[in-house]
Amino acid sequence: MRPAATTRSRPSTGGRHGRTGFTLIELLVVMLIILLVSAVALPVIIPALSHREVSEAARILQGALVGARDAAVHANAPRGIRLLPDPNFVTFVTDSTLPNYGQLDPARILAANRIVAIEPAPDYTEGRVNVRPTSEVASVPLSLPYPGEGGGLWPFLGDGTPTVPVLLVEEAITDHDGDYVNNASPNPRNNPTSWFWNVRVGDKIQIGKAGRFYTVVGPMSIGPAGGNAELFVNIGLPGQVTSPLLYYQQPNTITHEFLFLVNGYDDNGNGAIDEGWDGLDNNLDGYVDNIAASTPPPYSEWETEHWLGSLAGANGATEYWNLPYTISRRPTPSANARETSLPASVVVDLTTWADASPERSRLPVNRFTGAIDIMVSPQGEVLPNSIFSAPSSFSLADSYFHFWLAERTDLYAPSDFKITGSASANADGTPQLPPFLPVPSGFNPNSTMYLKGENRLLTLFTRNGQIAVNEISDFDTNTSDYNTANSGVPNYNPSFPLIKAQQGVRGGQ
Repeated sequence: MRPAATTRSRPSTGGRHGRTGFTLIELLVVMLIILLVSAVALPVIIPALSHREVSEAARILQGALVGARDAAVHANAPRGIRLLPDPNFVTFVTDSTLPNYGQLDPARILAANRIVAIEPAPDYTEGRVNVRPTSEVASVPLSLPYPGEGGGLWPFLGDGTPTVPVLLVEEAITDHDGDYVNNASPNPRNNPTSWFWNVRVGDKIQIGKAGRFYTVVGPMSIGPAGGNAELFVNIGLPGQVTSPLLYYQQPNTITHEFLFLVNGYDDNGNGAIDEGWDGLDNNLDGYVDNIAASTPPPYSEWETEHWLGSLAGANGATEYWNLPYTISRRPTPSANARETSLPASVVVDLTTWADASPERSRLPVNRFTGAIDIMVSPQGEVLPNSIFSAPSSFSLADSYFHFWLAERTDLYAPSDFKITGSASANADGTPQLPPFLPVPSGFNPNSTMYLKGENRLLTLFTRNGQIAVNEISDFDTNTSDYNTANSGVPNYNPSFPLIKAQQGVRGGQ
């Protein structure tokens, strides 16, 4: 017999199924709480993120410099890094009437955001050279690196009048030493030189395996504005232009290559070495190494170049044939080197690079490309390195290389910086007096533009390779030093943010 079934009571649900979610009111309350917490936390989190990115950029740059030193020790030879300009801020002077045509525009923003390892390129010795008096080739029709001057010819005017009497060395087609033009004998051919689109402006050449090194300054009809960022010597695109120098050997006419040189010597005795190619504004007209074909300012800075030592006879009528040579080439990216990028929001601010006392980074900027080559020895010191004939600008002032690391939001062009309530701006908007760039809020009473983001100052001591990283905090606080509508000679000191670093004070990252 079965037991009687028992009946269990169930709790009442009020006629509804069991709840498994949140009500709309509950969701809105939670979202409101999240928004309130975010509003309180974001002002703390965002600066912390910016602080981290700028500090990370400083560590990347410091690591690259230390890595170059280690590579130099390992190879027992100089090694270095190249800072590459941010392509968003590369602006060339496009007015062909200006002496700095084809160079970077100093009134615009310039910043670097990538790093690549570099090392000296192998020496080049292929072929042979002839040295002949420059007057014999005075009609070489080549474009200027600055085509607005000289009638489009460099280094001579269209009528053959020398404007920049540089030196010329040419490829030796054969191993003969006889009549250059009328020689009809079948002399053996030398190996070709292949200088065009291989040798670069700023490379050094030694003729005859002894004596002085001369600096290559041309020809270069296609410059950086035309895509020749590495400044290769050329007379046009590869394979499309024939050299104007001809060698006559019946029954053939043979074109051959040539280079323009300066000698690294003070030819006119004025105390400046190659003032036409030293990277300095020697005549204080606002332009560096300018060539001027006319007498009104700006005047040409170039001096008359001469062959020196055993080649001095070429200054008259003597010719030297079939000589060996060695070209020491400027640094190039190392084999298998890869670019290292800084964090996306951080750059090395190079703006005001062309000023006598830049307000941001103080580095040897290549005015044709915006790149910066820094070479170090195995002992750690920074080696003078530039495209110019003599390291004239590498002096005691370059005992420190300063890298101004900043957020992109703090980049300003000098030509955009306006002085509030002031008439001190030029017609093109550029200020007449410093500061050209914003400083922290409250420092400059005449400006509403000020630095807002994080920044760091990385200082490289060029004499011993030491590195210091500091926050940028000190500026010239004397309000009488800032430019106003009626100010006279400005006293603003743009070096204030750099002084502590130069004194060896180290700050946190």
